[in-house]
Amino acid sequence: MATEALPDSVLGAHRAPTDTQRATAHSIIKEKKQRLSELDIQIARLNVRREAISADIHRYQEFLSPAQWLIHELLAEIFIYCFPNA
Repeated sequence: MATEALPDSVLGAHRAPTDTQRATAHSIIKEKKQRLSELDIQIARLNVRREAISADIHRYQEFLSPAQWLIHELLAEIFIYCFPNA
């Protein structure tokens, strides 16, 4: 159950809080920290899903790469010419 927020006029009053206001503030802080923790968990789960999707995209991009279509012997021959003569 969400605790009712204190009005801005109370939060910005620069006065010592009453016992009720102090209890309300502690309750709100606890609820906000819990919500923040829940969001962190959701973000972590979404990041795992994002990494998996990114890996899938990379695999399909490699599949479509023209270099994948060349036979290995031809690639080996091309790379031989990349090295200086010994």
